[in-house]
Amino acid sequence: MAQNPSKLPPEVWNNVFGYLSATEKLNVRATCKYFKTIVDHRSLWKNWTVVLDFKNGSYNRKFWDTLRHRKVSSAVMKSTKVKHWKQLALFLPILTTVVMDQSSQECFSCLKDFPNMRRLVLRSSCSDLLLDISRFPLFLPEKLTYLSMCGVMFPTTSVSKFISVLSQFKNLDSLICHQVCIYCVPIVTVILSQVQVPQGTLVHWLWPVWSSSTAWILHCRRTGCSSCLA
Repeated sequence: MAQNPSKLPPEVWNNVFGYLSATEKLNVRATCKYFKTIVDHRSLWKNWTVVLDFKNGSYNRKFWDTLRHRKVSSAVMKSTKVKHWKQLALFLPILTTVVMDQSSQECFSCLKDFPNMRRLVLRSSCSDLLLDISRFPLFLPEKLTYLSMCGVMFPTTSVSKFISVLSQFKNLDSLICHQVCIYCVPIVTVILSQVQVPQGTLVHWLWPVWSSSTAWILHCRRTGCSSCLA
């Protein structure tokens, strides 16, 4: 006969479950209420990132309560619907890391609802993203320490604003540009010389991997998109 798991103190199980992957922890969580309580402890979800796709519509209240109980502070958002972003901000306003998996201007405007955000990742935009300083929440330039842009395209009119915006971020520890397209950029070195980032900032920029009369690509030093993950 199997022994009652509650005969061992929660601290023991917590240490054991700490070696499990997220999937394994969720499997254990489904076995009994005792393990469910232990697995949901915030210590087991430190530095864990939740991926939200909203494929089946909005998540229920119980789902959000569980994430809050785990003190989840990092999220990858795959939906481009403003209503989904508003739901995320309503239930998880404490997020410190936000990944916009499909960037859009509408979603970009929702960032103002995350006052604790320190790390921002923009990637794979489905349309041109106008990076206008007036669109940035006022707290962003002062509080962001990590900014990553991957596969983001900016229209011609935003070249000067692109430079202006990046120059506002005085507290960045890391700035990553991977496959960032700026149409009709005159010379990439002009951009690099004009973007003023804090001394000591880790900048992942390299020469364009290709160029034409219509676009330049600023490519991250690292291969692939692994560096564009929060």
